[in-house]
Amino acid sequence: MTDKPTKTREELSTIIFSQLQRFAEGHAVTGVVIAPVVRPDAFHPNWHAAFTTQVRRKVPHIAWQIGSDVADEFDLA
Repeated sequence: MTDKPTKTREELSTIIFSQLQRFAEGHAVTGVVIAPVVRPDAFHPNWHAAFTTQVRRKVPHIAWQIGSDVADEFDLA
């Protein structure tokens, strides 16, 4: 087990979404969905983020990066 602090789905989504708003390309993201995953060991995240965007927009790379960074910092409660 890791010693990472835990957050609810709503808290994780809010953290990611607020960080995205600091980037112009982040405004294409309209929603963040937090999904639990089975991790192979205690060193991998127990969740990942998925994103919804404006019609026919590609998810910007910064969204995946922020999602990954936040997953490295917090576990899903």
